[in-house]
Amino acid sequence: MRLGVFPQHALYQRGVEQGRFNEGLADYFAACILMPREWVREKWLEVKDLDKMAKIFDVPKVVMVIRLKQLDLV
Repeated sequence: MRLGVFPQHALYQRGVEQGRFNEGLADYFAACILMPREWVREKWLEVKDLDKMAKIFDVPKVVMVIRLKQLDLV
């Protein structure tokens, strides 16, 4: 192997790992925009119902569950 040349699989794996990291950051950023911490906490204390919360914030239930877990509400 020459200096500065990486095997193709090594570059691909690094790209995949970086892509997953970037996608996770993008998902978290979007969750913060669509479901701000204080709004979610306030509504959760009032509603305490996953289906209603998902409808209120207009997101899929699985996304609402993830956000509630991020905020230690479930």
